[in-house]
Amino acid sequence: MRIAVLGLGFMGSTHVKAWSRIPEAKLAAVYSSDETKLSGDLSAIEGNLGTKGEAFDFTAVRKYHDIPELLNDPDIDAVDICLPTHLHYATALAAIRAGKHVLVEKPIALDGKSADELVAESHAAGKILMAAQVLRFLPSYRALAEAMASRQYGTTRSALFRRRCAAPAWSKWLADADKSGVGVFDLLIHDIDFALMLFGLPESVSATGYEDLALGVDLLNATLYYSHEFTAVITGGWHHKKAYPFSMNTP
Repeated sequence: MRIAVLGLGFMGSTHVKAWSRIPEAKLAAVYSSDETKLSGDLSAIEGNLGTKGEAFDFTAVRKYHDIPELLNDPDIDAVDICLPTHLHYATALAAIRAGKHVLVEKPIALDGKSADELVAESHAAGKILMAAQVLRFLPSYRALAEAMASRQYGTTRSALFRRRCAAPAWSKWLADADKSGVGVFDLLIHDIDFALMLFGLPESVSATGYEDLALGVDLLNATLYYSHEFTAVITGGWHHKKAYPFSMNTP
C-alpha cells in the first residue's frame, strides 16, 4: 500500500518511522509547509516520549505543499493525517471523497457530529477510516484486555486509568482550546477509548475538572458508572507549564 503522511511534526515523524518498519507499506508522499521537514530533516522535532528527532531519506518520496494536490495523486492509496486537530475533520473528509483510505490521529474531530459524518462518509465510499488510538495495540494493554476478557484474575470490580504530563511546549496550537481541545481532550482520550473498548458505554458519567492554561494546567477526574455498581475512573491531564514527568497507569 502506498502511503502519504500529512504533517511532519512530532506525531508525523513518529508515524514515518513506523511506516518504514512495515514491509507491505511504502511511504509514497509527504506534506508539510516547512521546507526543512520536507527535505527529511526532522532532527528538531520534540515530543513527550523522550525520543529525539532524526533525519529521513525522502529522496524517493513525493513532496507536497498543497493538500488538495496530494489528494488528487492517483498513486496514493491511503493518507495518514498527523496535522493539528482542528484540521483533522476537513482533511479526512476530503481524503475519503478523493477515494483514499484514511488513518487520522486522535481525535478524528473536535465534535461528535463531525466524527459521525466521517464514519458515514467512509462507509458510503467503502473506504477504511481509522483513528490512531494506540493503547489497544500496546502489548501491555493487549495483555490486560485478554486477561479481563478471560476473567483470568476473576471479576473486575473497579478500574482506574491515570495519564499525566506537563503542558506541551513544542507546538503552540496544542494550548489553543479551539484547535486542540487542550489537555483533557487531547490526552485522556486514550484512556476513554480503552475503557470503552473494555467495558462498552457506561450507564452514566460524572466529571469534575480544573483549567488554568496560563499555568499549564488542564485536569479531569471522571467516573463512568456501569451496572452492578462497577465504576471506571479516568483522571489526569496537564499538571505543569514546564516540568512534569509523563506517566500512564491502568488498573
